[in-house]
Amino acid sequence: MFYFFSKLPWLLFGAPIDALFSFTVITTLYAALGASRRAGLLAAIGILGFFVASFTPAGYWLMLPLENRFPRWQIGPEIPDGIIALGGDALGEESARVTALVELGRRFPKSRLFLIAGGQADELRAEIISLGGDPGRLVTEGESRNTSENAINAARIIKPQPDQRWILITTSWHMPRAVGCFRASGFDVNAYPVDFRANYNARDDALKVFPGSDSSTYFNLAVKEWIGLVAYRLAGKTHEFFPAP
Repeated sequence: MFYFFSKLPWLLFGAPIDALFSFTVITTLYAALGASRRAGLLAAIGILGFFVASFTPAGYWLMLPLENRFPRWQIGPEIPDGIIALGGDALGEESARVTALVELGRRFPKSRLFLIAGGQADELRAEIISLGGDPGRLVTEGESRNTSENAINAARIIKPQPDQRWILITTSWHMPRAVGCFRASGFDVNAYPVDFRANYNARDDALKVFPGSDSSTYFNLAVKEWIGLVAYRLAGKTHEFFPAP
């Protein structure tokens, strides 16, 4: 049931900025037809929200706290017991995660490798092998449908021990929610975030009154993730609203 309701808003309204646009159009038409002052106020709020999302640096500033929440695990002499990569549902997410898994797998040839990717498992496994990953070391999971199920299934398959060190690979803005889900499943992991988009190089745009078009993309990604953090906490899928290191 949680899975259905967590996906329903995006199936009905699309990306957050699309939902804002639809809301703006509907309320503006309603106000134009001579409806109450409340309709006009809602239309004004919708127009302002759409302007902020599309033409201001709001997307950068919503994204940066997510991306910077977990520093990347510092590679040292200690060999991790295993490395876990999660699948992704946004354009380009999978590539960065897969590449990181292959690179860390080469650096730590004795570490176990896991791909927790749900319906993407077969496709991403093939990509990992094409990049030189060892198919004999790689264990894939193809049943999970969301981040909570990623964590639950990973804990069930791996059965981590308290004295072990596990590395979790996912996109930087998704890492807080992912770590929260793993902790709720009793699985302590070390974060290895990848795919920093609203990073330090983008802060020049973040200070502009009218930044580049990437800001609206960041707005969509960040709003979905912030909503996900709230929803997961309210549903008991995590024990913290904004997990920290």
